[in-house]
Amino acid sequence: MGLDQVSAIHPAIREVFEAAAGGEEWCATFELSSDPERWVQITSGSLNMAYPHEEQPDLLLQQVGMTRSTDLVLSVWEPHVYATFKYSRHLSTRDLAHLVDQLFVSVLKCADPDYPVDVEMFTLS
Repeated sequence: MGLDQVSAIHPAIREVFEAAAGGEEWCATFELSSDPERWVQITSGSLNMAYPHEEQPDLLLQQVGMTRSTDLVLSVWEPHVYATFKYSRHLSTRDLAHLVDQLFVSVLKCADPDYPVDVEMFTLS
């Protein structure tokens, strides 16, 4: 787990939740700087990610040993394209940032645990 990555991811997730508390819907997109095909998006109610695999996402999460996989409930997915999950409301913004980092490393296969991540925020309202 990259503490620098979590530190880069966490403020944007916190902003998404602060906007939602104020009645606005925002999305934070986290993208691997060296490969824009590897990305994760967070809204106040869901997590959407690139999904470059054939097997069902919830099964893959179990296979790679993601301890928080029970916090994600698969909503919809398309093999080799994307996977969308609802996440447990009991997750803190910090826990969600750690989960995003874990997805980059375990599912999106970032070989370097200190991967560079770009963050983009946009409104859905």
